[in-house]
Amino acid sequence: MVIEHLEDDVGFVKQLCSNVRRGGLVLIAVPAGVDKWTYEDELVGHLRRYNPETLEAVMRRAGLHAELNIIGVGFPLLNLTERIRNWILYRKYARTIEQLSLIEKTENSGVWNKRWINSFPKFLGLFINGFTMYPFHFVQQALKEQEKSVVLLAIARVE
Repeated sequence: MVIEHLEDDVGFVKQLCSNVRRGGLVLIAVPAGVDKWTYEDELVGHLRRYNPETLEAVMRRAGLHAELNIIGVGFPLLNLTERIRNWILYRKYARTIEQLSLIEKTENSGVWNKRWINSFPKFLGLFINGFTMYPFHFVQQALKEQEKSVVLLAIARVE
C-alpha cells in the first residue's frame, strides 16, 4: 500500500523489481476502485486508486509479465467497514485535512494509531478473530468481485 502515494508508480515498481532475485515474486497491494475515492484517500495523501486494468498496466510497464495475477480482496466485509471508517474519519479530521500538505498526509498514513480506525479495543478480539471471520473467506472466494473489492493485490514473478 505504497504506490498510490507516488507520482511515478511504474518507476517505483521497476526499482522494487531490481531488488528481487530473478524468479522471485513481487506483491503489490493498492486501494481498489478508481470510482471509489473516499475521504480517507484525501486524508492519507493518496494520488490515485486502481482498478484491475490500471494495476495490470503498471505491472506490465514495470516489466512484470510472468505469472501476473490480479486478485481482489475485502469484499464484502471491508466494504461495510470502509463506509463506517470514512464516516468516523470525516467527523474527527474534517478540519485537519486542509492544514496538512500532501507530504504530511502521506507521512501520517503509515504511522496512525487511531482508535476505531486502525487500532481496536482488545475485547473486540473475542468477536472479530480468525475463527469468526473465516466464513467471509469462503464468501470472498465464491464471489470473486474484483470491481467491488476494497484492495487489489498484484502478484508477478521477476524474469
